[in-house]
Amino acid sequence: HKNYLAIVKTIEFIQSGGRITEDWTEEHKTHIRQWREWISDFSEINEEREDEEFRKLCNETETIMRYIHGTLSRASYLDVKAYLLLLQHMKKIIDMISDDDEMEQMMKMLSM
Repeated sequence: HKNYLAIVKTIEFIQSGGRITEDWTEEHKTHIRQWREWISDFSEINEEREDEEFRKLCNETETIMRYIHGTLSRASYLDVKAYLLLLQHMKKIIDMISDDDEMEQMMKMLSM
């Protein structure tokens, strides 16, 4: 939940024209590297879920992450526009997964 809120806050910061400093960039490079460690391939998230929209979103997210992670590895450069797109995709994935989890919880409660 804390990570989700950080994603939302960062999306809002970038979209509102927040000042991108060297310190801010370094902090977010660390986040990207950590996400890459946690999720080695976004296209494999919830593989059992087959709906086309979700699978497309996961595949696109992986493509964006590869681009960003690659530029960080090669040139230590953060493309802020690509980063915003990555964050938006990650938020959508979390929203879609959360909707499913909430539905599952409601069904469990109904069966009690």
